[in-house]
Amino acid sequence: MQLKKQSDADNHPVEASLGCHLDERKLFYTQKVNGIFGLAPHGITGRSNVLKDLFKDKAHVNTAVFAICLGEWGGELSVGGYDTRYTALGSRMQWLPLHHAGYYGVDLRSIRFDTHVVANSEEFTGRTVVDSGTTFTYFPAKVFETLRQSVIATCQGSRCGARSAGKDCWLLPTGSRPAKFAPIILTFSGGNGEADISVSWPANAYLFRRGMRGVDGFEAWCLAFASNGFSKDTVLGISFFMHKLLVFDTASSKLGLEVANCPEHHHSTQLTAQASTSLDSPVEEHLRQDSMRHLGLVLGCTGVVLLLVSVGMFTWACCSSEEENDSTENFLD
Repeated sequence: MQLKKQSDADNHPVEASLGCHLDERKLFYTQKVNGIFGLAPHGITGRSNVLKDLFKDKAHVNTAVFAICLGEWGGELSVGGYDTRYTALGSRMQWLPLHHAGYYGVDLRSIRFDTHVVANSEEFTGRTVVDSGTTFTYFPAKVFETLRQSVIATCQGSRCGARSAGKDCWLLPTGSRPAKFAPIILTFSGGNGEADISVSWPANAYLFRRGMRGVDGFEAWCLAFASNGFSKDTVLGISFFMHKLLVFDTASSKLGLEVANCPEHHHSTQLTAQASTSLDSPVEEHLRQDSMRHLGLVLGCTGVVLLLVSVGMFTWACCSSEEENDSTENFLD
């Protein structure tokens, strides 16, 4: 974490640990601290947020401007300005209109992948929320499925330098990155009659490295975006933030985005080793999931057969009973 004025290059960072677990178990209320920081604006209710509560010295720190730069292993939060040391060579800051009444939002116009137009403005009838408290990025169901199928079709076989491994995952050599996967291009409104702005979402952000261990020299990279179910809203979560510098300038109502080599803070070898022993590899997990699916299919088929046999026996018993009754009546007559 770094507290600074935009012109203050000598302000030393304040180190803070956010996120004390390596494995998401969906135990939102009972797991260890997960790093959700609560930066959302409360323009409607008038309530304060964490930044305003912690940094009330407005004479030295402008909490209306903060920046987030995230890599695969951590990153940096700057309050009062942003640090340009991490921006990639040749990149430039792109500014989008920012809504900040109850949530941070932008206007998403279209999505392209490779040469395919995945979705246009007609598909985005809901809000587009920029949310650092959400791990994945979520699209309306139709947009998600179209984008997912585009990635799968484009990377069939080994055309993206990787081979498919289970649902929505690909195997790459351990330690490598999905460099041959095409970027996803998101186009946003420039606002006030300005031209639309296209932002590249690289593969090492919309895919995530799954698991701590590789198998036979390979490790899995899986989709870091998903369906938002019945909701029409789009949520740009942490996977969209990755490898970018995002500047939230609420004073000017604009969001800045720039490609960046964000700082990373790796865990100790001992902690990583402990985590590795407790996690299944991606391939092992997929094999287990496949086995469970096969077992479920076998049990389901067995159940159907038993049901049909039961119905047949019941029908036969009923028919036999009727024949016996008819025979008895004929005998009595």
